[in-house]
Amino acid sequence: MEMMTRRSFLKITGAMALAVGAAGALSGCDAVDNALGSFFQQYGDQKGHAADSAGSFMYALSNQYQPWSYGEELVLLAVEFQVKNLTNETVTFKASDITSATIDGHKAKVVLDPKKAANVSGLGKYTPLFDANGTKTYGPGKDLNKAEAGYICFQPEGEAHVNKNWSSLEFTFNLKGNTSTFVMNRNADGSVTSARK
Repeated sequence: MEMMTRRSFLKITGAMALAVGAAGALSGCDAVDNALGSFFQQYGDQKGHAADSAGSFMYALSNQYQPWSYGEELVLLAVEFQVKNLTNETVTFKASDITSATIDGHKAKVVLDPKKAANVSGLGKYTPLFDANGTKTYGPGKDLNKAEAGYICFQPEGEAHVNKNWSSLEFTFNLKGNTSTFVMNRNADGSVTSARK
């Protein structure tokens, strides 16, 4: 399956805007926003990545991930989350908006401080999505060439023992009033595909 890169994320949203742009002169803004979101979701379904939207506020998993393990046990899994905000509103996504998460069927939680939570010294180029307060704010914009990305860090809870060769991550969240469940599946070769559930 084709992975969603930042470039393809920008490319598809730009193409969608051009495809439905003329409709704005003939119909309401809500119709155009809904058309953009619908195209974006369908593109995700076709290409094997999780993509959803609330009107023209679009978000997806890029199928980029980074695991950390001790021995054979997974201790932290970071996955890249992308947003393209084409609305006129500021939207805040909170870690607490992720209402459930599992890795291989075991409960998982979002961690804001990987070093403290899993003794990970640093994420390097993997910039965490949420700040120290567990929030990420997306300003309004109409820039077709701009998308924002960051990594959400998940950790198996309690006594859960997840193999470093994990096979699935599932999480449910609410963003801009829209509830989504994303599932990411890891293949034997280490590549991943994801989808809306």
